[in-house]
Amino acid sequence: MRTGRVDRKEREDSASFSLTMIYTHRLAFFQISDYLRMKLLNVILMLIFAIVGISAMGPVRARRSYSEAQRERNGK
Repeated sequence: MRTGRVDRKEREDSASFSLTMIYTHRLAFFQISDYLRMKLLNVILMLIFAIVGISAMGPVRARRSYSEAQRERNGK
């Protein structure tokens, strides 16, 4: 009877220990993911600004080339 009780206690201790290990590991993973999330957010923001900048510069270039073409047409 006594050995069975001790085994159960040991089993509960090992189970709670593994649960705490999983929990602390998960916390560490969340801390790392917070850091990575900030890095990822910076990269995404840079990409968005790059795309917006390129798309804003595109029509200006197109307009300039169009006006140049118009000048050439008017010159001829």
